[in-house]
Amino acid sequence: MANGEVNDEQLRLFFDRLDRLEEEKKGISDDITDVYSEAKSQGYDTKIMREVRRLAKMNGRPPEATFAFDPETLDQIDGDRWFEFEDGQS
Repeated sequence: MANGEVNDEQLRLFFDRLDRLEEEKKGISDDITDVYSEAKSQGYDTKIMREVRRLAKMNGRPPEATFAFDPETLDQIDGDRWFEFEDGQS
């Protein structure tokens, strides 16, 4: 777009695309929240789950690989809280 010309239709299309992507982003964010809520309702510690995901991203591995094969990474998290039982024991 040289000389300061503005194509109104093209600009409107950019805003339409951005609006649609923001809606999709919110939907995905809501879905992620739902998954964590479901995990919590089944007794999982979602704070630990989030930390495992964060560390896995830092290490460039899927969370399952971090959980299953990397005790050093797991030690970076509150190791006493991996498993929470229904009676509140860890």
